[in-house]
Amino acid sequence: MVEDRHALLMLRFQSGDSGAFHELYEDYKFPLLNFIYRFCQDRRVAEELCQEVFIRVYKSASSYEAKAKFSTWLYRIATNICLNELRSGKYQYELVPSYFDKNEPGKEPLVFEDTDQARADDGMEARELRIAVRQAIALLPKKQRLAVLFSIYQQLSYKDIGERIGCSEGAVKSMIHRSKIFIKKKLKKYVGD
Repeated sequence: MVEDRHALLMLRFQSGDSGAFHELYEDYKFPLLNFIYRFCQDRRVAEELCQEVFIRVYKSASSYEAKAKFSTWLYRIATNICLNELRSGKYQYELVPSYFDKNEPGKEPLVFEDTDQARADDGMEARELRIAVRQAIALLPKKQRLAVLFSIYQQLSYKDIGERIGCSEGAVKSMIHRSKIFIKKKLKKYVGD
């Protein structure tokens, strides 16, 4: 018996319940959009790729099997789409994201965490450090970047990360270890030795 609520929704959608797909979309649109945004750091690209993920889910409904958690299956699709788009060179990714002016008429507010905006309790040094961390992560090789993003923002186990990016638990552990060393070197000026 399937206990994953989202897997059950996908099975309902598979049986013709379009409302189930809408529920899946509502549950995952912002977490998925934020994940893709953290990967590519471009709002327009993240929105297009997120839409592509949901189109792929919609089209793949008939072949879906509830063997693993629905989120694993969904993020595996998202990972593959992100990697394929990066390989194709269709989009040019920016290291520092650009934002719409929130006060501009007709523009929707950001759904992403806006880490470039100064916070009341934040000093300039903390803001610079956040930007430097994000830029260091953006410089990681594609699969390492995905592993780090899944680890930091979704706090997944190495096993779950491996399932989502298509490699072993040991490989994920190694990628994250190498990433930490790389990021630490990039942040040396901010945090010292």
